[in-house]
Amino acid sequence: MNWLVLNDSISFQYAVKLLDQNGNGFLPVVDREGKLVGVITDGDLRRGILNKKKDILDIINTKPVTMPAGTPHAIARRKLKEIHRLQKPLVDDQNILKEVVVLNDFEIKSTPNWVVFIAGGRRSRIGDLTKKIQIHVQPVGG
Repeated sequence: MNWLVLNDSISFQYAVKLLDQNGNGFLPVVDREGKLVGVITDGDLRRGILNKKKDILDIINTKPVTMPAGTPHAIARRKLKEIHRLQKPLVDDQNILKEVVVLNDFEIKSTPNWVVFIAGGRRSRIGDLTKKIQIHVQPVGG
């Protein structure tokens, strides 16, 4: 995984390139000593673009949720699932980034999504559909 080492010449495009290369929507940002400064996610970039911010310092999330280095990956993954996140930086007691634990697609439990449309009226437009099945239980999209 790429890490962005912060310095005065970091461009917005370079950060986007590193984030893209990581392929998981997550880019840790460290200083020259390896201390975690923050993280940049795909969402941070989108918000930055929408707010017309091109300076990396305005886009970095400087308060990421971390865990101590050495935390067993099983525990870190369980915590990620609990807080609905996909990545978690592991740092030592001086906030030096040691690694990033990433949930992969196989570890994310997907659940079916149900959608309910609330509608009313005299059934004049969908009358034929409601002859066999009551209007309140009409299937949508299969």
